Amino acid sequence: MAGIRWKVSVVAAVSLTSAACGRTELDTLGEADDVATGDGGPLSQDGDDRPPSDDPVPPPVSMEGCGNGVVEPGELCYGDMIVFPSRIDPCGIDVSDLDGDGHMDIVVPNSDFEHAESTENFASVLYGDGAGGLSSPAPFPAGGDFPVGVVVADFNGDGLDDFAVTNSASSQANILLGGGSRLYSEPMPIAMGPTPTLPAAGDLNGDGIADLAVTIGEGNAVAVALGRGNGTFEARVEYTAAMIPWDVEFMDLNGDGNLDVVVTDIAYADVEVFWGDGSGALSRGEPMLVGAAPRAMTQADLNGDGLLDLVVAHYAAVTLLVADGEGGFWTSPDIAGGEDVAEGVVADFDSNGSADLAILAAGSTDITFMVATDYLKYATADTKLVGTLPSGIRVADFNEDGVPDLAVSNQLDNNVGLILSNP
Repeated sequence: MAGIRWKVSVVAAVSLTSAACGRTELDTLGEADDVATGDGGPLSQDGDDRPPSDDPVPPPVSMEGCGNGVVEPGELCYGDMIVFPSRIDPCGIDVSDLDGDGHMDIVVPNSDFEHAESTENFASVLYGDGAGGLSSPAPFPAGGDFPVGVVVADFNGDGLDDFAVTNSASSQANILLGGGSRLYSEPMPIAMGPTPTLPAAGDLNGDGIADLAVTIGEGNAVAVALGRGNGTFEARVEYTAAMIPWDVEFMDLNGDGNLDVVVTDIAYADVEVFWGDGSGALSRGEPMLVGAAPRAMTQADLNGDGLLDLVVAHYAAVTLLVADGEGGFWTSPDIAGGEDVAEGVVADFDSNGSADLAILAAGSTDITFMVATDYLKYATADTKLVGTLPSGIRVADFNEDGVPDLAVSNQLDNNVGLILSNP
């Protein structure tokens, strides 16, 4: 596939506004067709060229000691999903200790397509109790219309978590500043292009202040708004992407100390690259080839070399983009996990010191635990059912036993599910 850029057949009737919130109708996407010429560039390399490794092979996974309260290396112990109401249409998810009590919490945007629950727009916070429980959803006005994405960051530098919500139908993002004691400011809007989709936060210009990047669906762009340090932002600057930009991440791709931006495009089988120069400006690079209809991305050090790699979920599988230490990446063979893969996350789920995968699949409504068996090789170890149209997944220790748990936003079931460890 090197040197070929694939364009996926996208049904014209698919609404970008609906696509912003998980209702993508990705089951209507055909196989990759319509070849468009283009070079994959230096970041796209054949997975067969991956470097050798002398890392020891992890021990086989076991479930025999589960439930005794003792964390054992190689032990994979997870219960079935426990659900907590989230208000209507939890269309994305992020996690943090939002109220500063030492327990992990969850925030979701409630898209409420038809305003069935309220004429207003909300994002809801579910506060964790440290024992694997979550509170009833606390709704906060999200401004705009049709909230579809959320990211947590400290946008005003006061040490308290804030969050940004993208509002797809009103072409804006809104900032809610944390005030402590589970209080948030009124939403403060930032103008975005048409159909803003998913947000990311990072310090793009190195001034110690969180900046915001948002994919602009109908504008075929990624927008960057530089933070001023008081919760307000400079006017956005848009950078042309490909056809339908979806997820966005900040990361230092080439190790120059400046954050870059990567964007998935669900109409092409690639990840778009935008190089950061340290001043807050971006320049478009060559795409990295992955698979049809790439959606969510996750950053993690998959092979323990101290470099951040990317896990990219696409229509049928996940692809690993592994940093080579010289500013490039090589691509792994696809790793299958369920039907209509929505997202993959990384953690040491079996407590043996290796990075494992949990793959969320919207079509088969399940999570597949893939444990590392050798150098960047994985085997299916367990599968857990989730809800209808899962829209996002995050890793955190919600029951505080030292083993990572999973949180999933189940959009059509109007709940958040926790899959808790049970060593």
